[in-house]
Formats: sequence, C-alpha cells, structure tokens
Amino acid sequence: LERQLHGLMSKQGFNGVLPSDIETSLLSEDPQSQLLAVQSLAQYSCRSYLDVIQAFFDLRPDPKIQALMIDILIEQQINEEFEIEVDGMNMSFIPLYQERPHETDGYIAALTLINEWFENENPALCAMCQQILIQECFLMLPMAYDELEALSLALSIAEHVSLSLDDGTSYRKIASQYTDNVKRCVLKSCFV
Repeated sequence: LERQLHGLMSKQGFNGVLPSDIETSLLSEDPQSQLLAVQSLAQYSCRSYLDVIQAFFDLRPDPKIQALMIDILIEQQINEEFEIEVDGMNMSFIPLYQERPHETDGYIAALTLINEWFENENPALCAMCQQILIQECFLMLPMAYDELEALSLALSIAEHVSLSLDDGTSYRKIASQYTDNVKRCVLKSCFV
C-alpha cells in the first residue's frame, strides 16, 4: 500500500513526505529531508507529531527550516509548549499565543513605512524591501518585532537594499528625515 501511495503521489506531483516517513525525515541530518517533512506537516495535523517536532527543534535545525516549522505550528494553533534555541538563548513558546509574521504590529508598521518611502518613487526597491521585511520577521519566530521597532527595522532594511541597488542614494533621501539616534536592527536574513 505504501509503495502504491508513493507511486500515486509521484504521478500527481506530490513532492512531500508520507505520514509514515515524517519522523525519519524530520529527524534526519539532511536539511532537504527536513524541509520536505516540514512542508508535508503543513498538510497534516501536527498534533500527531508533537514529540517528533520537539526532537526536531532539539537538533537545532537550519534557522529557515525552524522558522517554517514554527509558522506551521502557529497556523495550526497548536496549544503545546515547545523549547527551542535562538541565537544562543533557550526559550519556550506556545504557538497558539504567537502571531504569524505578517500579522504582527511591527511588520505592518514597517511595511507601511517602506511603502510610503518607495512605492511610487522606486517600485523595484520597494518590492525588494518587502521581501527582506517578511524574511526578517519570519526569521524572528517565535519572537516578533513590535510597533516601536518598526522604524528601526524599516530603516535597516532600506539601507541594506539601497546600498545593494543604488549605492545608498534612496536610503540617504529618507534617512535625512529622521534623527541620528534611531538604532538600526541587525538583519538576520543577511547572515543566514
């Protein structure tokens, strides 16, 4: 039956992991296998795999794969506590009480600023800033930026993208509007 399911799923373009293989794939040391397992869990109920998911977090997986797993747990509103390590700090979280990255006040406020600054003036730079913004917020999981951090986050992203695309010209135009005491954020997506 399992071979038939694998064959049927291959024919239909399913590139995920069967429920019976989730544990093996998630706990493997191969990031590609872990990623396929995590993507498959988005289609299944994570409640059946809570111990396996904690064991996965204990492996200290790639930050992007870990963030994807956390996002899936949040989306499925899992009401169990998980322990993870982020940037050398141990923390616990309950996905039910977390917000998805695009729903946080910090993301929404930073997106509003980026759109105000670049949407009409430089749509390509705006789109790149938006992509970096969602990556940054995603990689912060299970933590999130709050509204007070939005200006620092948006300026940091604008500086990074502007330096890459136009030698900082667009960034300097907007930065001159703000005082020099606005701290910049260390962008995680630049180092992952």
